[in-house]
Amino acid sequence: MSISQSISRGWAGQNGTPINPPAQVFTGSEELNFDFSVAGTTTNEQFALAFTKSLLQSIYIYSPTENLTIKTNSSSVPQDTLTITAGEPLVWDVNCGLTCPFSNNVTTAFVTNATSTATQLSIRGLTNG
Repeated sequence: MSISQSISRGWAGQNGTPINPPAQVFTGSEELNFDFSVAGTTTNEQFALAFTKSLLQSIYIYSPTENLTIKTNSSSVPQDTLTITAGEPLVWDVNCGLTCPFSNNVTTAFVTNATSTATQLSIRGLTNG
């Protein structure tokens, strides 16, 4: 089954004409979709994020109100450590020209919320298998 997701990137400011290129559309066979609450003062709560890096087409990770830390594959010796800044999504796709934030395949993930305030964690991803 073919699944499509799109990512939009535009710009608008006080000076200059807004730039609104068409959304990039990505096609894959499997979605990675998570929405869950992360309680305040949570340390290394495990969640079921798993994918093969070479098959990853896009990833979008967002926390609206609190900074979060995500570790992959191990909470004590992580493969990757991602800092998610509140209100600023981490966005990557195969066409963006940036290095993938994951250094290898992901088998599980752990999230930490160092603040005393709960927040939501949303992840949207697309893979080819």
